[in-house]
Amino acid sequence: MPGFVSGGLLPQKMRGKTLHGMVHITDYYATFAGLAGVSAIDTGGPSPIDSVDQWQYISGSTPTPPRSEMIYEHRKFNNDTEYTGAVRREQWKLVLSREHAAGWFGHFSPNASYANGTGSKVYSAVGPCGPDRPCLYDLETDPNERLNIAAQHPAKVKELQEWFKELENEYHPPLFNPPNDVEGYCGSIAKHGGWLAPWRTD
Repeated sequence: MPGFVSGGLLPQKMRGKTLHGMVHITDYYATFAGLAGVSAIDTGGPSPIDSVDQWQYISGSTPTPPRSEMIYEHRKFNNDTEYTGAVRREQWKLVLSREHAAGWFGHFSPNASYANGTGSKVYSAVGPCGPDRPCLYDLETDPNERLNIAAQHPAKVKELQEWFKELENEYHPPLFNPPNDVEGYCGSIAKHGGWLAPWRTD
């Protein structure tokens, strides 16, 4: 997903420049915290902050982005055996989810009609991926993820699968949402002058 940064703090040499490094939306937290001179480390949460300070990269102080890995999703369902999701390391993206509704519609403008259905010349469905049938994409040469090259790179698939497996030991949200706490929610906003902040300690 493209994004942009503007403002007087951005060095002149970086204005109008395009960067292709890996930046996640969660990185804005650590980046803004660093610019404000405060620590982004939070020891009170259920898991470490998944945010990287990108200012040195955005400001041009370093040509190399600090992030080389990304967890798109790592989902645990209502059993202890099946985890699905997608991860990326450098240009390699491994998909272990069953993307039933994903596909490409070809080029069309807003409000234009397009042919529907898998038999269409315009629409083409994504190949079946899943925990038992991983898909591997090289995002540098194939940013649209059209060509599954898992069979051509078994060592890379194994490497990313092992990393994905390690993530099973990290924190996962509970299957069911906690009870609504309207009183605590509103009290947090009132306490922080109209801003919402964490209020639960359990």
